[in-house]
Amino acid sequence: MKQETYEARKRVQQEQKEKETMTAALSHDLRTPLTSVLAYTESLQERELESKTKADYLATIRKKSLHMQQLIEDLHTFNLLKSDTVKERKVTIDDDEFFEMLTDGYDELCASKQITLNKQVNMSGSYDVHVNHMMRLVDNLVSNAIRHTPIGGEIHLLFQDEDQLPEWLFAQLDLDFQHFGVLIVQNQGETIDIVEANRIFEPFYQSESSRTKEQGQHSGLGLSVASMITKQHGGEIKFIPVDGYGTMLVSTFEKRRIPHEKTSRV
Repeated sequence: MKQETYEARKRVQQEQKEKETMTAALSHDLRTPLTSVLAYTESLQERELESKTKADYLATIRKKSLHMQQLIEDLHTFNLLKSDTVKERKVTIDDDEFFEMLTDGYDELCASKQITLNKQVNMSGSYDVHVNHMMRLVDNLVSNAIRHTPIGGEIHLLFQDEDQLPEWLFAQLDLDFQHFGVLIVQNQGETIDIVEANRIFEPFYQSESSRTKEQGQHSGLGLSVASMITKQHGGEIKFIPVDGYGTMLVSTFEKRRIPHEKTSRV
């Protein structure tokens, strides 16, 4: 009884610590863009500005507002997955059209940052998926890749459940295509050391390069949410840095299990 009480108290303390960490991180990440939005709004209201300056200010306000929206959406998804109260039903997908849809919408953004995006879909299996969560998974992984890809760099976005992997992969992978499909997002750019790589899926964790180069530009929840969604779909996610090339994010998801037909004895 004492041991059970001790473990229960320890869990409560850990949950409280996580809540305090989350509240502090959320307050910090919201304060920076919100301060900018207020400052630009006051300037628009109180000063006579040229048309171009007004347009620039409005563009900045929109950018900061979208960042706050992304943070809130990531936090909502994170809490939903952590509480195990996912209400969305899984949908059975048995063709590659759905996965092709998941790769849409990133071409223009990559082009605006002078990044080449290569997309490839080779899917033939059947899957039970949470549609909105799969969309969030792809968005978080691609957004992470875009942030860390230099001008003139390349990103590869691949859905596959066939044995023959493409030659452009930075590293060889040992995957079980009999039971799983895979999403691979690979980008050129700087890598991180093994210590950071082991922490990359922790909530609100940001690598040193993210802190110095992109302060306040993302929530620190994206990869943590991606990890939780991957586990929700029966798979696992790996972050693979390859020196001299870049990084790979590899997320597997389980194929639909077909119940074995019962056979009667003669």
